[in-house]
Amino acid sequence: MLISIATLIIFWLTVVSLQPKSLEGLPAQYRLAVRAGLMLLSLSCLLGFIITSVGNQLIAAGLAPETYPQRGVLKFPHGAALHAIQTLVVLAWMSARISSRLPSAVIWTATLAHLSGLSFALLQTFRGKARFELDLPGSLLLALTILLLASSVGLLVWRRKPPAQVTL
Repeated sequence: MLISIATLIIFWLTVVSLQPKSLEGLPAQYRLAVRAGLMLLSLSCLLGFIITSVGNQLIAAGLAPETYPQRGVLKFPHGAALHAIQTLVVLAWMSARISSRLPSAVIWTATLAHLSGLSFALLQTFRGKARFELDLPGSLLLALTILLLASSVGLLVWRRKPPAQVTL
């Protein structure tokens, strides 16, 4: 019941954050990070309900509730989306802190990395494969996720604004 209440609050916060006037006092990269993070958090909540339902069906069939058919870890996709709210906001803060010239690009790229990682987690889980039991589709999605993550970090530090010159 508590998770359902928390989920409703998260959904409400997500809808509020998407309103045009909401978050207007924040820089663009923060607005993007909060909105994308809340959308991924909402998706994670939905996945949590789905994996709970699948787990209950597995228990009813006399199977282990934490794995899907053979070795797919049901919590994997849930966790893959869950932490975007943290990482995206931290990247937005870091981009402001180090004066990145492309702060919104950092957040967009990191959001795509999260979506790619979620796709990888969903693919592995619902094909009944362990997290790193890789084949060609899984390897390609994992490689894309790593490439997007590295690109996000690269954009963060690439072409930083030069520090202000102090004259004496």
